[in-house]
Formats: sequence, structure tokens, C-alpha cells
Amino acid sequence: MVSEASKCPVNHNQEIKSCPIDHNQNESINPLTQMPYSSTLEAASSVTAEDLSNSREMSTIPRGDTEKLWEYPSPRMFYNALRRKGYETDPADVDMMVDVHNFLNEGVWDEVMKWEKKFHW
Repeated sequence: MVSEASKCPVNHNQEIKSCPIDHNQNESINPLTQMPYSSTLEAASSVTAEDLSNSREMSTIPRGDTEKLWEYPSPRMFYNALRRKGYETDPADVDMMVDVHNFLNEGVWDEVMKWEKKFHW
């Protein structure tokens, strides 16, 4: 005998009357992210996009066949890219996002170099 706890929680005998999604509220949904627009993000933050730094950090990752290294985006560049892609972003969070972005890129590059040394040098 099947216990109540192990039964499917969905009542399959219930008639579905309509789509569970309210398609009339699409104006408030960002089609790129499928998330609601938040017009209050910037108002709730003490940091504005104009407060974000324009300074960029140099990476340790070489640029192709040149002696130059890649430059990471500034917090303002990163924020503007997120906005162009449709992501509502609190400017107060962008400095940390850039730090994480740069840290992950450097870590991945270190791993690539370990594998390159192991198999090619």
C-alpha cells in the first residue's frame, strides 16, 4: 500500500481551466531576463552609475601574439554592459561583481597555464 507521503502532490484529476501564467502583465517583465523590471533599484541604492569608477586593472593574461596584456573593464564599463544586455543591476553591487569577474578570469588562466605546462612544455 502506498503511504500518503509518497504519493504525487499534484492532483491529476483536477481540470486545468487556463494557463497559470498571467500573460497580460508582460509589460513588467524584461524579455531578456524573464524577470520583472525594477525601477527602484537605483533609487534604493546610495551609489549611482555616475559614481562608478572608470579605472581599469591590468590582467596577467597575454593578448594573443603581442607583449600586451588584457585590461579588465572598469566598474562603469561593466555596469553599462549589463544594462545594454537588459540586466537591472544595483550600481552598489558592481565593484564586487568586477572583483569576482577579474578573480575568476585570473584563476582560470592559472589553470590553463598548469595544463599547458603539463602537456606542452
